[in-house]
Amino acid sequence: MIFLCPITRDNKNLFQDTSYAEMPAEAMEKMLAESLAKNHEGKYFQLFAVMDDTLCVGFVSLYETAPGQISCGPEIKPQYRQQGYGYLAVRAALEQATQMGYTMAIAQIRQDNTASIALHQKLGFALCRSYTNKNGHPVSEFSKPL
Repeated sequence: MIFLCPITRDNKNLFQDTSYAEMPAEAMEKMLAESLAKNHEGKYFQLFAVMDDTLCVGFVSLYETAPGQISCGPEIKPQYRQQGYGYLAVRAALEQATQMGYTMAIAQIRQDNTASIALHQKLGFALCRSYTNKNGHPVSEFSKPL
């Protein structure tokens, strides 16, 4: 059984051996501070470790994109992918968002990320639109009522 554990300064060692550990120290501190404040640029933001008992298998973030609308960003550690953790993590995060009063979930996924697209479709997300992002990558936007 997995659970979401808010990231704090006391447990930031969970980032070891992940892409988060490669962030510059200043960017890491800013992200931690925003997660602790539950605020990024005036909107709700929080980062959680995805825990299976005492084992950190990845991370998931919740970010308010508009009033009543939340984006959920999972990142499962490579060695734990394709084991159902992404599904469980997003489902738990969306349950939390629902309890907080959010009514719509949005996911913006690069079109070459077929695993994430399949995950979101399995969770009931539907394609809304496709576009090219500011970095020139084709992206699909999915949504799901909560």
